[in-house]
Amino acid sequence: MKKLVEIENLANGSCGNLDRLIELTYDTDEEVRYRAFEAFEHFTPTDAIINRVRNGLEDEDELVRSTCIELLGDWKDGNSTENLYLALSDESEIVRSATITSLGQISRKDTIWVLKQKLSNLRGIERASAAMALYSLGETNYLDELLSLFDDKDYRTRCATANLISRFIADKDKAKVITKMKQALLKEKTAATTSSLKDAIKALASN
Repeated sequence: MKKLVEIENLANGSCGNLDRLIELTYDTDEEVRYRAFEAFEHFTPTDAIINRVRNGLEDEDELVRSTCIELLGDWKDGNSTENLYLALSDESEIVRSATITSLGQISRKDTIWVLKQKLSNLRGIERASAAMALYSLGETNYLDELLSLFDDKDYRTRCATANLISRFIADKDKAKVITKMKQALLKEKTAATTSSLKDAIKALASN
């Protein structure tokens, strides 16, 4: 599609491209909107970008919403915390999980209380995201909770756990989690989780 090629060319961090990228985030095609929002990762977030991304949390497409949430987390935008709290009730599991992860990237202590209150009712990918977020917020005792999810019945949860660990684990805990992932690999029977575990081990061992 012509507009997707255009977005690739615009995603170079040049301020002169921002107006057109923002315009493309309003496109009627959800993939164009998604790719346009995704391109913001190449830019220093301005007020205009942040405001548009916050508004993107109300987009009808779940991938657009989750991308906007991931951006706010990567930017550690504490001023968007209330927006993220609202997104915890999103109808999409993908969006809710992304929201929990982003809250873990934003160092606000009140988030610890919010996530602890929700944890007992969370399952699967959302539980993995919450355990990882609490760990990232300094509640290191939740690492064992996270590692226990390699025994979850749903392979998607096991994949998510490996992916989250590869992104956010602290250096001091790398040896412990690599050992656990190697143990999990020995009994893993799905190709998707096997791949996620191998990629996570490789990423952690090389850093």
